[in-house]
Amino acid sequence: MRALSACAVREGCSGIGATLGSHRPPSWPRRLGGGSRCEGLGGWVGDGVVERIFGASPGAIDRYDPDTPLTAFGARVAAAYGRLAARIHAASPPRELARALGRRPAVDVDGATALLRAYGAPPEVLATLSGARSWLGDATPALVVVHGDLHFHNLCLAPDGEIVGVFDVDEAGRDEAWADLQYVHSMGPRYVEAALASYAVESCSPVDAEAVRRRHLLAALDHLHAHPPGRPRHASVVRWVTQALRHLAPKADRGGRC
Repeated sequence: MRALSACAVREGCSGIGATLGSHRPPSWPRRLGGGSRCEGLGGWVGDGVVERIFGASPGAIDRYDPDTPLTAFGARVAAAYGRLAARIHAASPPRELARALGRRPAVDVDGATALLRAYGAPPEVLATLSGARSWLGDATPALVVVHGDLHFHNLCLAPDGEIVGVFDVDEAGRDEAWADLQYVHSMGPRYVEAALASYAVESCSPVDAEAVRRRHLLAALDHLHAHPPGRPRHASVVRWVTQALRHLAPKADRGGRC
């Protein structure tokens, strides 16, 4: 395994626990931009990967639509993603590291709600969020070591769709396993199905699909705190939260309309 804050998956690293103590050398950036090469790992990272998964420009895609496209490459990525998450959760970090890793902080849902209201979110969106408040607070008690930020700027993909590297473990900690599947819903229902099926096979355990939806909504809400007005991604994050609430919040919590 390479001496950097990365997991070289094809070199036998079965989980993030083996890499959490690594130090990132000055030559290795925290985050690689769209279409960048993963130096030394022979793959690619960033926004260009997403376009290959959809087979179209991400900006033209409704990511929650049942007909969201998924290329053959995308299906391979989804399967690799599910396997990777399961392997991370199966890893046993060194005892001293396990003691040092605290539980990851909960998302400030009430603060995010106040921000959405201040940003002029539609009343029906605010009502959906209010109705889902107790549901968003639910969590499974079982904790594992998670990477905490498994998106495509932190993953190196080979041309065949296999994941050959994992970067940036700053968000690692103890949390429910579904925290590492929080971004799958950003890639469309077909991607979700493939990734969760792969996770279930690799982990030999069922996936709590409802908990994965909840973690996606929490991730979207959490981004509101990091992207206030004036930041480049502010508008897209507000749009993400709005769409996620409309598509993924429990129907029973939408003012009783089932």
